[in-house]
Amino acid sequence: MAKKGRTKQNNGRVKNRAPAQHSSAGFSQVSRIPTRYPLFPRQLQFSTHWTQTVEVDLGATTYHRRVGLFDFLNQIPEYAIECYQLYRYCRIVAVDLTLIVAGESDEANQNYAFEAAMARVPYDQSLGPIPQELRLVRGSRYGLSSTAGQNRITLNGKYGAFDELGNPVLDRQFWQTITEAQHVTPPEPDRPVVALAVSSVNGNRGLVSVNLTVTYHVQFFDLMYKRIITVDQDQKKPPAKKDPPKNAFIPSGPRDTSFLEDEEGEMELDKKHTARTKQVTKRS
Repeated sequence: MAKKGRTKQNNGRVKNRAPAQHSSAGFSQVSRIPTRYPLFPRQLQFSTHWTQTVEVDLGATTYHRRVGLFDFLNQIPEYAIECYQLYRYCRIVAVDLTLIVAGESDEANQNYAFEAAMARVPYDQSLGPIPQELRLVRGSRYGLSSTAGQNRITLNGKYGAFDELGNPVLDRQFWQTITEAQHVTPPEPDRPVVALAVSSVNGNRGLVSVNLTVTYHVQFFDLMYKRIITVDQDQKKPPAKKDPPKNAFIPSGPRDTSFLEDEEGEMELDKKHTARTKQVTKRS
């Protein structure tokens, strides 16, 4: 009974082994590694990042940034340039944003409260808004930091490429080429963007470090087929004669052809010597 139990247990262990560990005649590569793959995809969809980190003195200026929901606005993420060499168009499906604002202190340890906000607005209404204005937009994100404690703000936002009625954007006018992706303004002024702003509360000094990370969910499509490269016909042609340089010496007057006459005379002597040799051989 003990032997039968051991046999069943051993058989179970053998069945659970990897294919390369089976007692077969040699190693079976087909059972482990696939050797057939599909063609290159007609479309490619993935998520990629664009990030920026800057130091801003909020006492002198206000931090502004616009992130397009339908357009890159020259904020081209990672691997997009390489994909544009294979595909003609790109479409943004969704955008995720993370805004981190960390307060700093100067030599005198003087720093004041600051605020940050992000909201989805039309592009023509995103030119220079302050956080208090963006805070009034429906669905906005807002944060306020104090001077003491952990003076840091983190805002997260997730936005989809939908119009004002909630319909997904699939029209041809929202497809981007590499040239259109490098434009800093959208083709239409009312296209939606995510506006971000960071400023000091009372206009006093506020030295902060701002980090913005944008995650684009994109689709690349219209695969550009590489045609067969034909042989350059110019390589088969004989090389063209080059004109002599301007400073080259060109002799004037009749050319000296005496060397040609000497060569012709030597050729005639060789012919006569060959004919005499044949006559002597016939007589003998």
